Amino acid sequence: MTQKAELSQFVHERIKRVVCNNAVWCDMVCRVHGLPGEFKDVLWLNRHETPCFYPNVVTLVGAEASATQLG
Repeated sequence: MTQKAELSQFVHERIKRVVCNNAVWCDMVCRVHGLPGEFKDVLWLNRHETPCFYPNVVTLVGAEASATQLG
């Protein structure tokens, strides 16, 4: 594997971890407020009114799974 490919793979894996951590953080903040969310295969979802500045959805995968996200 070339150095460029290794770097690309490292960055991709790091982004996946950051996205997951963001969803976990949003879930924890919402749970503290009594508003638990749901983890699905491709996203984290909260069906309640979330605290100010917190999203109702965090996508956990890239555009390749957009059909699954919409379904």
